[in-house]
Amino acid sequence: MGQPPNSSAIWAIGAFGIGGWVRASRWWVPARQFVYGRSALGRPEVLAAADWAATYSGGTRVVPIQERLDSAAAIERLGDGVDIVVCAIDSPPNVELMVNEACFALDVPFVHGGLNYSTLVHWSVDPGRAPCRRCLELHRDDEQLTLPTVLRQDPFIATPPVNPATGPIVQLLCGLMSVEIVRYLTGIEPPVAAATYRMIELADGLATATAPWHHHPDCPLCAKVADRVPAEVAG
Repeated sequence: MGQPPNSSAIWAIGAFGIGGWVRASRWWVPARQFVYGRSALGRPEVLAAADWAATYSGGTRVVPIQERLDSAAAIERLGDGVDIVVCAIDSPPNVELMVNEACFALDVPFVHGGLNYSTLVHWSVDPGRAPCRRCLELHRDDEQLTLPTVLRQDPFIATPPVNPATGPIVQLLCGLMSVEIVRYLTGIEPPVAAATYRMIELADGLATATAPWHHHPDCPLCAKVADRVPAEVAG
């Protein structure tokens, strides 16, 4: 579900033989999109995705859902029966927490990816088996309490954002996401982005960085499934 990175993810993992997608988005194909041809411009993106998948991988079925996802319940409803959720949406503001909550209810992992101006980032959550996105939010809340008031406020003068990314660069991100997806679906190796930001800085010579986060003792979601959490993670 989501915006252009998720469209590219269909391309990135179509060759892996994925049986099917439930593709949810309320967007139309924009001019900046490079996954589809010019004839798709202005079409509902989910329909373009379904048509494209049919021509690329005959064994991959895409179920198009043109809908704004604005609650964990909506995500849980659409995710019923899936093996994994791929998240590349940035609205509403708390969407990552909504997906996190829904995936706990579904008991399936999710992989998130996106572009923040000049930073490509992806991470994943394996509900109940690794620290979740709510854990990260609680750690951030704790950190906020230790900061001076001035650092908790928005900048007085915002720096104009510069986006140096191109379509192929976004496809690179989707390739990394697709490998993480395959790790979860096949178990060929442990996920490398579970509870870990994995970043590529486009404005810093493509420097890479990782930033893991840990289980939070007050996380209500992890507490409900404490029996699933390995001891080294829960500590």
